Order: sequence, then C-alpha cells, then structure tokens
Amino acid sequence: MKYESKLHSVTYGTIIEQLNSTKFNTREASLDCLRSVARSCIFLLQQEFAFMNLKDLIKLQQLNLSEPIVRWLSVANKKESYWSGESRADWLISVQKWLWKKQLQELQDVTYITIIADETCDVMAIYNVINEFLFELEKQLGKKLILIGQCFDGASALRCQAQGHVRSRISTFALYIHCRSHLINLCVKDTLTREFFKSHDLIHKTLVFFNDSSQQLNILKQSQVIHGTSKEGARVPRASETRWVYHCQIANFAWTHLVAIVSALIQIGESNADGSDTANGYAIRFVNEIFMYEVGIMKIILEHAKAFLKQTENRTTTFDKFSRCLDSTVVRIKNALSEFDYDTYNQKIKVCRDALPVTQRAPYSTRSYRSTNNNLNQDNTNADMQTDLNSFGTKFINSTLQSIDERFGEDSRIIMDNISMFTKLNEYNNDEVLKNPLINLYCSPMHYNHKGTDHKVYERTDEPLLCFRNLEKELPQLRVLLKTSKNDIQEKKENNGMDDEVCLLDVVKFLSVNGQYLVPEWFKLYQILTTLPIGSNECERSFSTLQRIKTKLRNKLSSTALETAVKFSILKPHVTEADLDDIVQNFVMHPGRAKARNIYIYIQNNYDDSDDE
Repeated sequence: MKYESKLHSVTYGTIIEQLNSTKFNTREASLDCLRSVARSCIFLLQQEFAFMNLKDLIKLQQLNLSEPIVRWLSVANKKESYWSGESRADWLISVQKWLWKKQLQELQDVTYITIIADETCDVMAIYNVINEFLFELEKQLGKKLILIGQCFDGASALRCQAQGHVRSRISTFALYIHCRSHLINLCVKDTLTREFFKSHDLIHKTLVFFNDSSQQLNILKQSQVIHGTSKEGARVPRASETRWVYHCQIANFAWTHLVAIVSALIQIGESNADGSDTANGYAIRFVNEIFMYEVGIMKIILEHAKAFLKQTENRTTTFDKFSRCLDSTVVRIKNALSEFDYDTYNQKIKVCRDALPVTQRAPYSTRSYRSTNNNLNQDNTNADMQTDLNSFGTKFINSTLQSIDERFGEDSRIIMDNISMFTKLNEYNNDEVLKNPLINLYCSPMHYNHKGTDHKVYERTDEPLLCFRNLEKELPQLRVLLKTSKNDIQEKKENNGMDDEVCLLDVVKFLSVNGQYLVPEWFKLYQILTTLPIGSNECERSFSTLQRIKTKLRNKLSSTALETAVKFSILKPHVTEADLDDIVQNFVMHPGRAKARNIYIYIQNNYDDSDDE
C-alpha cells in the first residue's frame, strides 16, 4: 500500500467533510495539517519570500520535523492542490480578510486619520478613490472620521483635497509645499553638493573602500580598538542613496574615528597588497587641515538637520510645531562655529601627522627638504589658522541657510510665519485675526496648474474654501470656546505629565467635540491648519516595500495578492494561534474559491510509480 492516511477515520471524504466530521480526532488532525500549511504561508509573507517557494518550504518541514503533515499531504495533496497557484491565491485572500479585520478593530478607537496617496493623472481620479474609500470605511465602522492628514505627492496633497470631501472633512494647503520635513534634507544635500562635495565624496569613497574588503574592514576595527575610539570596532555605515541619515552617519563616523581611519589606511598602504596605492592616497587627503575642519563643521550641521528630521517625522507634528522646529534649527546652524572644538581638532591633527611615515631625504638630492610629514605646512600659528578656518566655516553655514531660504519659499513662509497666531488667538484683536494672510488665502479662489505623469497640463480654479463673512460672524463665539479649551487642555496635559503648551491639534480635538456646530467655519479652518506634514520617508517605506515584494519571482502577482503581501510587510502584525485559526476557518469556509483543494482523501492500493508530489 503506497498511500496510507494518517487520519484514522472510517469514512474518507473531502477535507471539508473531514473538518465537519463528528469524530474529534479526524477533525483536529485535518485542522492541524491546515494550520501547518497556513503557518508556512504566513512565514513566506513575514520573510518576503516568493510564494512559489511554499512547496519547497513544506518539503523542508517534512525533512526536519516529520510532523503528521508528512503522511497527510501524501494522501490529501496528490494534485498539489494545497500549494498550487490557485490555492496560494486562496490563502492570500484569507490572510487579507484577517488583516482587514485587524485594521477595523484598531480603527474603532480612532477619530483622526491620515491618508497617504499618490496622484498619476488628473486630480478627479484620486479624489473619487478617496471619496469612495472613506465612504466604505465609515460605513463599516459605523462612525464619522476626521481627516487631518495630508498626502505625499504635491498634486494629490494640495489639489485633490482643495476640491474637498464635503469641504470640511479633507483639509488642504493651496501651496506647493509637500514633503515639508524632507525639504530640510534637500537643503543639506544642496550644501553637500555645492560646498562640502569634495570632503563628503572623500569620506563616502573611503568608507566604501573599507566595506569592499573584509580584511580591510578588520584592520579598521583593530585600529579603532587600539586608538580607543571603540571597544569592539564600530560598524561602518553602508552606502545609501535614499537613506536620509546616511550623510550624518558618515560625517559623525569620520570625525569620531578620524585617527583610527588614518592609521588603518597607512597600515593598508604599507602592506603593498591590492588597494595599497588607493589607501595611501586617501590617507594623505585625510590629514589635510582644511578637510578635517570641514568634517567637523559638516558633522555639526548634519546633526542639527538630523535632530530636526527626527522631530518633524512625529505624526503629531502639525505646522505650528514644524515652524518652531525649523526656526530653532536655523538658529542652531547659525551658531555651528561656536560649537566647534578647536582643541579636539588640533589634537586630531597632531596625532594623524605623527602617524604618517616620515619622508626620507634621497641621497645627493638637489630638492629642498621639509621636516614635516608629507609636506604638510606647520608654520601657521593657531590663531591665523583658526581665522582662516572660520572663514571656511562661515561659507558653509551661509550656504546651508541660503538653501533653506530657497527651499522654503515665500509660499511656505506665509504659513509658517502666520500659523502660530491660531494657537493663541485670544491674544490678538479682531482686526489682527481677520487680516491674517492665511485667512485671506483660504477665503480667495485657488488656481492650480499641474503637469501630470502623462505630460498633460491640468488647470482648474476652485471656489474659496472658506467664507470670510462667516468667520467674522463666528469669531466672538470662537473666543469663548478657545478660552475654555485652553484651561481644559492644560489640565489634561498636566495630569498626563505632558508639555502644557497648546498646539493646533489640541484645539481641533476640542472643537470637534464642543464647537463643530457652533463655529463650523472656524472648525474647517482649524482642520486645514492642522494638516499633518507627511514626509517622503513615511511613504518611501511603502514604495520600497512594494519594490522588494514585486521581484522577478513575483512579477505575475495579481493586484490583490500584491496588496496583501505589501500590507503584511508594512504592518508586520503579530500572528497568534487564534489568528491562525481565523485564517484557516476563512480558508475552509469558502471551498468554491478553490475547488481543486476540495479533493477526496483515499487509500490507493495500486503500486504505480506516479508522482504524487
């Protein structure tokens, strides 16, 4: 007997029949085997493996574990129905249903949501999608949601939402200032490519040089331990074109381990092995006083930029907080020279010079001889050198500040310079409030001119989002509400041990409960002003996940399967045994989705050599 079922049951039938059997052992044995297949499918999703590897993964389980699934599959899976393409798609549908169920559970306690969208053509397309999505979502949740977030793409973030979902529920910026937090990163890149390019490029190439060889990397780690910059050898940052912290990482690494890097390069150069000439060239350039100074200034500027990005990537960072963070970052960058430690700088220069091999004078040479290592000039006094270096540093700092002014243009400054008024509106009189440029902006028609990815130009003029007369009429009532909200918000924050400063998001939450119908026009304005700055990093995680998932092995995935795989990788949910049972139950309750898996389990008495795998 070639095939023998592990399920000791008098009646052999389909899997569905066995799961509905009155015999406990039969029912549980089938469920255990289905859980094993489901667990394998979940593992593929978690590790982002190709789904066609499901069969190989189960075979590996057979070899290593020898669980009941081994003999069960030999009978139940004669036609490969449980790891076939049709069945794999069925498993993914069950996982998708489970994911959506988990998301709905989380959204039950949510009032404010953010939508990240990307626009490919006309604004109406993405508007209709968002409109339908919100309608279905609110229908399933049985409640209304307040949308306070923005999209990634400038067109979808600004123009789509200007048209509005019932106007008061999708907030808008009529200015092209998408990816606000990403702009500071662009400013840093401007400075790196214009002023710091040679120094930044040298650091980048040197670290890539170390990473290209494990032997060279070990020499660097040993040098770090010897010079006391790291106990076990710090990890060298990996090169990246998209990771925004990479620039800060390599500048910080180069400054911290400068002596160790020079020492390692000299050691590699003296070995006369492959790469020795390259190492010698890097070592000589690293010991240049100007280069060392640039690394120190670069480190300070990039650390401030990194701190700013960390602050603004918080999902509760509204534009009023963003404006304060940007202003404080500009002040810190202006004062970068005062943070530079010249004592540490001079000490690094001395140690690096001493590490360089002394150039011996050739016999009978007619050339002049300098006693300094590698012709480095040591005759300048520290005072003169510091003056010269300060002029370099001022140039770099001014370049960064100029880039910030260029990137955050006039339109952006209108918002950042005028938005803080609305967190302390009662401190201003009626004329000052109503003459705020932002109120004038949203009470005026908006004209859009957008070039889509299809190279077509779309133009549209929208009606004003707000009515100035209504704002003026509701202002006295708003002042009363804001006075009450300030005391209420501060009391809650004190009880929770939080910063007692009132922000726009706090005001919106208060008005959504207490003033949505008393001051509806002002509530719309605050929704607009409370738009959260969704940076490019937030969306790039989704895009990079999509790129990883859709490899050559997965290029035939349907849109549903691709959506499930990407969503699982982004959410990274914890799958319990109870969750696994939900997925299995959904799988077996819909046999019509994959009829091939509903085959009969039987005992085959013939001994033919047919392949049952």
